[in-house]
Amino acid sequence: MFLWGSAKWGQLGGSEAQTTGNDVKASLLPRQLIPPDSRGIVSVAAGDGHTLVATTDGDVLSFGRGREGQLGLGAIGPSADRSEPQLIHALGADHVVEVACGALHSLCRTE
Repeated sequence: MFLWGSAKWGQLGGSEAQTTGNDVKASLLPRQLIPPDSRGIVSVAAGDGHTLVATTDGDVLSFGRGREGQLGLGAIGPSADRSEPQLIHALGADHVVEVACGALHSLCRTE
């Protein structure tokens, strides 16, 4: 999976973004994001400032803007933003096969 563009909220999943001349964090060229434990990817979705990744083992990783709860990590407010992929533990043993995002919300489809 390759990502580029604005990284204002951490939605590119890493700290490799640069600060441009306008003090905007961005990745100006595509860069690869490899999920933790080298998991394969089956579905990717992007919201207004967050990203979801469904892995081959049925887990979902989320990162980026989370202040409205869209990361599924049980937190809201500015401290809920995450710049590194986070496992959504609340999905438990459900095997996710597809993810989708709205501007400030997220959803997934299970088997």
